[in-house]
Amino acid sequence: HARVGTLLPEAAERSGLPAATQVFAGGADNACGAIGAGILQEGLTMCSIGTSGVILSYEGGSGNDYAGKVHFFNHGKEDAFYAMGVTLAAGYSLSWFKNTFAKGESFDELLFGIDGIAPGANGLLFTPYLVGERTPHADSVIRGSFIGIDGSHERKHFARAVMEGITFSLNESVDLFRQAGKTVDTIVSI
Repeated sequence: HARVGTLLPEAAERSGLPAATQVFAGGADNACGAIGAGILQEGLTMCSIGTSGVILSYEGGSGNDYAGKVHFFNHGKEDAFYAMGVTLAAGYSLSWFKNTFAKGESFDELLFGIDGIAPGANGLLFTPYLVGERTPHADSVIRGSFIGIDGSHERKHFARAVMEGITFSLNESVDLFRQAGKTVDTIVSI
């Protein structure tokens, strides 16, 4: 978070930038996102959804034991840490579904009518493991699926099942945090 110097002469020469170019310490995307979202004290958790989905919780120290089921990294805030669970294909699952089954439509068109479908998508389940998974399954070869398809399901049921599958996958990380003794009652979404 502070100025750490200027470009080394070799880096300046290779990049074509002036040697006086200032260099500042940075952080990983989710560490910086946590700073921006104000996840700077115990009791705060962030949900970030892009291609992947992240549940990140502030850790003031390194004493919590997650038994290797979530990631544990240095926070962008000095002398702090965060625990993080990742669904690899969160937003990607919905994009994949749209590009595969509704290529010329907007997301609003794709999702039209899903609010009228009761939770559970009439028994249709989706697992969002299109590119493997990290939390809690840590499996590069696991793959996604639709489960429980029957003749009553329409495209809107599949769209709802995709969104529910993403949500339940992210909730598995919340559950892991709670099992480790963390209180998760405030989630900031970015």
